[in-house]
Amino acid sequence: MRITAFLLLSLAIFAFRIQKTASPQVAARPAHAEEQTKNTLFQSADGGVTWQNLNSKLPENTQVTAIFAQGDEVFLGANNGSLYHSNGSGSGFWERAVLEGVKTNYEVTGIFPGHSGPYVSVYRDGFYKRIPGTNHWQAMHMSLPDKAVHTVVETSDGTLVVGCSTGIYTSTNDGQTWNHVYTDGWVSSLASLNGTVVGSSSQGLLRSTDNGKHWESVLTDQGSVYQLSVIQDHFAAIRVGGAWKGVNEGLRTSTSVDGGKTWQHMDGLAPARNWLVKETELSPVQTIYDLVQAGQYLFCSHKGGISRSADGGKSWVLIRPMTLSTDSPPTRLELSVSGQRVFAVTMFGGC
Repeated sequence: MRITAFLLLSLAIFAFRIQKTASPQVAARPAHAEEQTKNTLFQSADGGVTWQNLNSKLPENTQVTAIFAQGDEVFLGANNGSLYHSNGSGSGFWERAVLEGVKTNYEVTGIFPGHSGPYVSVYRDGFYKRIPGTNHWQAMHMSLPDKAVHTVVETSDGTLVVGCSTGIYTSTNDGQTWNHVYTDGWVSSLASLNGTVVGSSSQGLLRSTDNGKHWESVLTDQGSVYQLSVIQDHFAAIRVGGAWKGVNEGLRTSTSVDGGKTWQHMDGLAPARNWLVKETELSPVQTIYDLVQAGQYLFCSHKGGISRSADGGKSWVLIRPMTLSTDSPPTRLELSVSGQRVFAVTMFGGC
């Protein structure tokens, strides 16, 4: 029942669509097709003051499901199992990656950083690691008992930690063998900082201080789904799904400054009933999608668009409203940062 419930939550969060597999290399989208996917992908290099629309550079008919930026490289995952890579800040040619043995029409669900290159997870089809210096990706899940990989993190000592429908698995030999270290239900998100790993589980937030070997509960919130990240050298948790009940009612964003041991509400973002400072600063919405830092600013995506904070999240200014018609399908905004550049992609779906 827990696995079934999580799959339903996953569908609500990601809301993927299936489409036909594209050719290995795809030319840039013609200019006249841009209106069909308006605001799909854009970037800012000046702290959110101006935004460059990158739609015309995307492969035609791409429906993005994941984004990851690092250095001068940008990676996009699509809902047909395709993974695209571009040099030059996403403004040039997009090349389709080769995922070894990936099944047709299985969606790319996440792209995660690694010591020697990123990892990518594919819905119910495991995860893959980029072969350094190439656009080929090797399967890392051949001996992994659970191929439903939701999240991947590589700890400071090189341990691979993956969250799956049946819990958490770790590997210290680059995926050759795996240890099932947490067995009490699904784990949807992981983040690592200085040897400590935190995870979002069916029971709430978990914490490990030994690179994933042992786990303890640090925030009980049964049935809720969190997106975890590292912001300003501390952990951040955004609640993206699950029932609102008890003492956690209204909670949307929490941070931990003691390595995930205790968690506090983030000023200006939670609780939902009184998170606004002024209506003009942040749209009065209840759903937060993403939280990232670029330089001196925090950026938050939500139903109203993208907001920016210059004081660590105490106050926010709406810098890019979401411009969608009332009959548009459910849409969410996902952010990624590389240096001073902020990338934002509009995706189908959301909670």
